[in-house]
Amino acid sequence: MTEEEKRLMTIASVICMEGLEIAALCNLHKPDDPHVLCDMISSLDRRNWLFLDHNRIYCDTGVSCAILDKRTLRVNYLMCLLSNLDGYLSIEPLDDYASRQQYFVAARLLLGYIMEKWDNVIGKDDPFVKLFMKSVLHFASNVELSFPNNKRRPVTRLEERIDYKLLSFCMRITGDISFYRPLGTLYANIFRYDEAIAFFNAAELSSTNDNELLISRSKMNNDLGLTAMAFHYAYNAYLNNMQENSTDKNIRICLYLSLLCGFCGIRGSCIRWFREGKRLIKKRDIPEIHPLRIMFFEIESLLAIDNPSTANEYLEKAELMCLKLYSNYSPELSTISIIRYLIYAHAGLSRKSIEAYRDYVNYNHFNYGYSAADISALYSAIIESSHERGCFCTADIYEALMQPLHTNDATFAPGVRFYKAISETSTCLTRRDYDKCATHLEKARQIFIGEISPDKALVDALSPVFEGGTVPDCVIGKEYARSISLLGFEIDLGRGKYHDARKHILNEINNTTNLKDRLLLSVNLARITILKGNIEKGIKQWKELINRADASCRFEVSMAITEWAIAYELYYYAVDFFEEAMQAEYMLYATTKDIAVALRNYADVLETCGMQDKSDELWQQAVRLMKAANDLDGLALVYSYWGATKQDHQAEILIAKAIKYWKQEPGVFDETLSYMYWLYSLNLGMQGKTEEAKAAASKAVSLYPSTFPENWAEAIEPYM
Repeated sequence: MTEEEKRLMTIASVICMEGLEIAALCNLHKPDDPHVLCDMISSLDRRNWLFLDHNRIYCDTGVSCAILDKRTLRVNYLMCLLSNLDGYLSIEPLDDYASRQQYFVAARLLLGYIMEKWDNVIGKDDPFVKLFMKSVLHFASNVELSFPNNKRRPVTRLEERIDYKLLSFCMRITGDISFYRPLGTLYANIFRYDEAIAFFNAAELSSTNDNELLISRSKMNNDLGLTAMAFHYAYNAYLNNMQENSTDKNIRICLYLSLLCGFCGIRGSCIRWFREGKRLIKKRDIPEIHPLRIMFFEIESLLAIDNPSTANEYLEKAELMCLKLYSNYSPELSTISIIRYLIYAHAGLSRKSIEAYRDYVNYNHFNYGYSAADISALYSAIIESSHERGCFCTADIYEALMQPLHTNDATFAPGVRFYKAISETSTCLTRRDYDKCATHLEKARQIFIGEISPDKALVDALSPVFEGGTVPDCVIGKEYARSISLLGFEIDLGRGKYHDARKHILNEINNTTNLKDRLLLSVNLARITILKGNIEKGIKQWKELINRADASCRFEVSMAITEWAIAYELYYYAVDFFEEAMQAEYMLYATTKDIAVALRNYADVLETCGMQDKSDELWQQAVRLMKAANDLDGLALVYSYWGATKQDHQAEILIAKAIKYWKQEPGVFDETLSYMYWLYSLNLGMQGKTEEAKAAASKAVSLYPSTFPENWAEAIEPYM
């Protein structure tokens, strides 16, 4: 083997271990003489030193280890490789990212090799160290390009990531402040906020106008639940680029601002910033596979949030492009998952939204290591979903699982701690433990006032960000404040403190100008009247609210009233309110899912009132609409409700369908499915189908998350 071949084999042993295109190796090793290098590669391939496969070069692991045991790359060769890499690692906003994948793969392997052999690299001078540092910074800014089709393993800790190792190594050997921001960003990505803030603050001391730092701070504040601050940092980055005439750098910032608006449901401003980002691109071409195109699809999906199937089509395109550009577990997939979570939550598909949030958590943990913070947020969502379905035992279990996660509350995001306190308040409400409710709610209030609520100066400064110059309620934090106020109302109502309860609602009504919101809030004033014993007056108040509602919100207001009429067992009044809601001109403004749920509940009330002759058609309509909405959970619940009103063989058929369509929860228990099997066992037993009843009873018991309820057990005792 010639000296040139030995040198090539040493280089290949470092950067061709995962396969590298011949063109990339030529550009890095011999950009001025590719033909000679290709001849050398062919010769080494014929002698089985290297392996060629469709213009890709592979180096055998055993051969590589043997060579690197005997030879190391000298500093002049390393300098040459880093110099040639430099132009490929530095990427401008509209560059072809996909064409750089091979160079980022080579960079990951080469930079890792240099870090590992640092003490053995003889002749390290200042230019070499600076070039190495520059390469690390450029590599870390797009590290995910270095994993195309790479079956990498998940990390258990942030410190195992290659970019973290390289950045922290550079900071250790040089003390250069350039590494503070990217390290802070990595800490923020896995919600280690104390460390992230410390690094960001250190980075800020050297440069107050670092726009990358501002965007990193914006993303961190968005994760913290500090929405106003997230917009503040992003908008400042936009203004800085405007002053510096850095138009291309503002493309991504405009799209990021559009995404922020989309996350908050601020449609007009989302469209505005989306258009501004596209305007800055002008008529220039964007490569077919590109990060900006992924952002386009993400924004389009948020704009289509009222149509889940269309929104999901956009997300699937974003996902496919993400897989082509990055790896199967790219952090960008976590953004797609959180958007999918928002879409399903908006559509009322709570279990699907939780599946999407679970994907988000899994992607985060795969890429950055374990975090208790996003697990806590996931548990809060599961608790809320469980309460909606009356699965209070399941909610209690996740409440208990959540407690040990918060051993050090200070490191958790204010938003996470706020929603933990809110979920604890809701759980205590179901138990009517009003003293504990008040304690948890006060904790939520203190978090909101002390950490989340933005000051007036910040809010005023944000007015140019939004359409019409008005800062939306979700940015100011009114949604947090309203959830506190409404829970405070429920606590005072439960305690019989009707005067205090009324003050909560009147305060919220005075703070909103939206007619629909004012009417929905006013529904609670009639509840106070009814609980004070004046049912007729309360019903009259509800009717007046419906009459005040215009066509666009009459369905929603009527349904809110109906829910409380059912809760207070005012079934015949509920029938009247249902009939009001189910007028064609009002249903035009409701979603298919909402109409299906209304029909299900209407049919259930008619059964309770002994009007079975009217209910069967409503059950069938509810089934058809749930199928049209592609909501299998909703379909299963319709069959379950319907089956509970029937007996014998008719009930058996309906409940069997409910079980068929209900997808079991991940894990060993499912309270909803347990109830379905309990109903199934009961009806099978009534028909004398003892063996089938026993099998269903066994399923019901095994799926229940805790001690099987005594009243359920008594009902199916012969089959247990």
